[in-house]
This record gives sequence, structure tokens and C-alpha cells, in this order.
Amino acid sequence: MINKRKTNRKKSQKSENIVVRIICIALIIISLGIMIGVIGYTLNKNIQHHNKLIVSSVINTSIEAVNYPVMGLNADRNSLSYGKATIGNSGIRYINISTKEKAIVKIYISGEMINFVSVDKPEFIMEAGTNMKVPFYLDLPKNMTPGKYTGKIYIELLRP
Repeated sequence: MINKRKTNRKKSQKSENIVVRIICIALIIISLGIMIGVIGYTLNKNIQHHNKLIVSSVINTSIEAVNYPVMGLNADRNSLSYGKATIGNSGIRYINISTKEKAIVKIYISGEMINFVSVDKPEFIMEAGTNMKVPFYLDLPKNMTPGKYTGKIYIELLRP
């Protein structure tokens, strides 16, 4: 009788172990399927985006905010610098964009300058062979701390 119980327990434990193994294998297969699906989707989106990309530019932008009256000027052609500016004032700088083919233009601002720089239309369409002078507005709040602030402006031209 005792041997039968031990045998039944062993059979029961083996059955439980098989069920647990099957469940674990099923979960691993499901997890792998999800991971492969996510990776495939991400790669596909990146490839689609890359095929649409005509050109991409990153432009450094900066301002030195001061408490005293100043007239800032910076003629740097490699960045969008506002030079020195008095806290509470505003300013404007322009970036010229041109395209040989019809393009969707997307503009992103990052870094500390996202709090002070804006653009009227962060996304718009340009026709082939056109040029556009895009204004970037600076607005320094009266309660900001003096100092140098930096950021980046990203401009992408995409095929529609």
C-alpha cells in the first residue's frame, strides 16, 4: 500500500513537472514571438522613415541672458546664436531652407532653448525649387536666471 502511494506521488509529481515545463516553454515561445514582432515593427518604421528622408540638419543654438542692457549680435553662419540679450527681451533669427523637390519640413527644438525659442510652423510643406526664410523667435522671461543657455534645432526634409 505504501509503495502504491509513493508510486502515485511520483507519477503525480512527474505530471506536474511536465505541465510546468510545457507552460514555461509556451511562455518562452510567446515572449520570443512578441520580441521578434516588436523588433520587426521598429526596423520597418525606421526603414520607411529613412526612405522618406531627403536631408536632415542639426543646428546649435545659444543665448547668453544678462541683467543689463545690451545689444547682442552674432554673425555665426554655423549656428543659430542670439549672442547676448537682456532678460525680459525678445529677438528673432532666421534660417534659410531650400529644396529641389517637394518636401515636408519638420522642425524640432531641444535642450534648454526649448523654453525660449519658438517657430511659427514646426511642420509645413515646401514646393520643389523653393526657398524659405524661417523665423525663430526668442522670448526671455523676466524671471529667468542670467547665464548661457544652449540647445539644438533639428530640421528634417521628408518626401511627402
